[in-house]
Amino acid sequence: MNRLARSALPAAYALAGAILLGLSLATGSAAALAAAVLLAVLLLALVADPPLADLDPRIRSLARIVAAAVALALAAIAAVAVIAQGFGLEERWQWTAAGAGAAALVLLAPALALDRSSLAAPIRRTERTALLRGAAVCAALEAVAMGRPI
Repeated sequence: MNRLARSALPAAYALAGAILLGLSLATGSAAALAAAVLLAVLLLALVADPPLADLDPRIRSLARIVAAAVALALAAIAAVAVIAQGFGLEERWQWTAAGAGAAALVLLAPALALDRSSLAAPIRRTERTALLRGAAVCAALEAVAMGRPI
């Protein structure tokens, strides 16, 4: 089950990110692009600082610095896109809400598949938390889209 959970996490993030990125390209929604960037940053944070104590501290430090630099670059791109779009109403808000809901479900499915009794290992708790954080990002985008102030 742990091997399945480990492969499910990047697969779920990749699929949810692809949904949000495709949604951003199809609708021109800067909020969907920002959500896809936030998912990428969450995954980078998990990859850069895995819950393993046996890694060399220098490698972990380097991974954290690289992940922070990539996250900063992605955040700058998302901020420029959101500012360039402005704060008007999204014309195709239904697409944004539906795509964000689908991405949230993609991230929730592996989290629900993890057995509660086997969550004693730090790796599994970390994976579940990462999946729930990603689903929360998508759910927030869906809630904002339903209110239509994207």
